[in-house]
Amino acid sequence: MKFGKLSTSEKVALVQQIWDSVAQDDSSEIEISSEHQKELDARLSKLKTNPSSELDWSTIKARATDI
Repeated sequence: MKFGKLSTSEKVALVQQIWDSVAQDDSSEIEISSEHQKELDARLSKLKTNPSSELDWSTIKARATDI
C-alpha cells in the first residue's frame, strides 16, 4: 500500500481502524518505560493527595487552544 497516495481523509480512516484494533488488544502486552511509569505514578499520587487539582477535558482543551 502506498500511503502517500491516500487522501488525508483516507489516512485518518486507516489510522482510526488501526487504533480501534489496538484498543481491542490485550493492553498487558504494551510495555511502559520505567521513566513513564514513574511519571504516571507521580501524577496519580498527586491526584490522590489533591483531588481538586484535577481538570476536566473542556478546561484542558480551552487552555490548550488559548496558547
